[in-house]
Amino acid sequence: HGKYEPPSPYDSCFNFTKEEHDITKIPRYQRHCDISDPSFYVAHYDGEIKYTDYHIGQVLNKLRELGLAGETFVVFTSDHGETMTEHLWWFDHGCFVYEEQIHVPLLLWYAHRHSTYNLRRFANKSCKRT
Repeated sequence: HGKYEPPSPYDSCFNFTKEEHDITKIPRYQRHCDISDPSFYVAHYDGEIKYTDYHIGQVLNKLRELGLAGETFVVFTSDHGETMTEHLWWFDHGCFVYEEQIHVPLLLWYAHRHSTYNLRRFANKSCKRT
């Protein structure tokens, strides 16, 4: 959700230009002052993804550190995607049903993912039938 404002140092991980574009294509809630170059917004969006990726890694590392990785099934997903500059209205979601908005990540992580036995054992342990 806007504005794309990744914290430092993630706000400067990706390069962007400052060319002039039609700022009316960018929703007001997304705008950073008078910056109209889409590469600025894409760079900040990518910075937010990199920031999130780092913290997902921290969670997985902590599970390993605590010895819980083998007993934990982790699921990450999103409520929607985001259009960048593919359509007339940039950096938005919710008004249209474009592929970019409905194609969302679904990440599944299980430390013993190559073992069918372990995954079944985990499922049976986690989903006890009563």
